[in-house]
Amino acid sequence: MAFLPDFTQFFEDLIDSGDSDDGEFTGFGPEDVDEARGRLESLESAQEGPIFNENFVEGDRPTQPTPFTGVPGLNPATCSSFPSAEDASELDYLNLFLKEEDYESMATETNRYAEQYFDKNKDELKPNSRFHKWVPTNSSEMKILIAVILAMGLLLLPTSEYWSTNPVIETTFIRSLMSRYRLNFFHWGGGTN
Repeated sequence: MAFLPDFTQFFEDLIDSGDSDDGEFTGFGPEDVDEARGRLESLESAQEGPIFNENFVEGDRPTQPTPFTGVPGLNPATCSSFPSAEDASELDYLNLFLKEEDYESMATETNRYAEQYFDKNKDELKPNSRFHKWVPTNSSEMKILIAVILAMGLLLLPTSEYWSTNPVIETTFIRSLMSRYRLNFFHWGGGTN
């Protein structure tokens, strides 16, 4: 965990780049995994086989890498407001891929997914279910979620362990940003499911 302080400013900038800190995201649930698995299986059955192997070739011959033919570096036409490489921060690079509209879309889709879940399961939720405490999320909280996901990529643990209070393995940084249950309804993909 000695390498995490190097990224502290990046995570703080990402989290602070929002305009509000309303709401708390409660996390992914088993139904999300089942739903994703079901979608993948339906795509595979429609294509009569796995969808990720159309370019895969079995055998003992060596792979032949495709040569890179583009111009290396940033394309000035797509990032005219990007600072010089010497002045650019990690957050500047992340912002090339995720725009404010993306965070807003994540929040909208997550809120829609949670609302659909509650409409579908309102009679099945127990009175003391943590889902009754759900409040809608926003783009600021989605930035926090991205910071949490990136931090999780730096320190590989089973998902629940990031919120452990065991002093040997605790990661107070992640635990201080977001409850693990806030991740339950994260959804970003559009559609009605």
